[in-house]
Amino acid sequence: MNRKFILKVIALPLVAAVLSGMFLFLLTDRNTKNLFPVKDGTVIAYYDNLKPSGEFVPVGEATKNCTIGVISGEKDIPLLYDADYSNILYSASLRPEGCFPGETGCAYIKLQSGNITAFGTSKPVVIATSDSETSYTYTGEKLCKSEEEALSLLPKEKSSLVVYYRVSRGIGITTDYYALIYKEVE
Repeated sequence: MNRKFILKVIALPLVAAVLSGMFLFLLTDRNTKNLFPVKDGTVIAYYDNLKPSGEFVPVGEATKNCTIGVISGEKDIPLLYDADYSNILYSASLRPEGCFPGETGCAYIKLQSGNITAFGTSKPVVIATSDSETSYTYTGEKLCKSEEEALSLLPKEKSSLVVYYRVSRGIGITTDYYALIYKEVE
């Protein structure tokens, strides 16, 4: 091989690649904020907190994923306050959109469809927290087209409970929610 061939075919492209690589690195290193459209500190991924607190927290001090009590129907299920989606698999979630059990208004509890077997229409539902124990009896049910519709149900009773879950059909889930409505037993 002659010297001109090595210079034109190997050395010149190699030097050009190194120089253009250094130029691109310096260009992007200084302008990263302009290239990435998300501000610093923004959460990009969503992760569920899979470790709910084990001890009962008083209802007034409840924060997301805290265990606030037990809900009993046909069987007992832990009751978490505003639980992440993954935690609802083995527990129930008291939604912050409603009131606390026993207060005037409506308490909303979200379940996975597999947990609905713990609730029946013949036995009362009992919610036991560190503060109180409240019993509810079944009054009706409703098929809702969305979770927002389930959360907007407001029974006429002074203190009521709506237990809702997503409807599954065949091998998939739908946007429909099924709501069981209860009233407080005084």
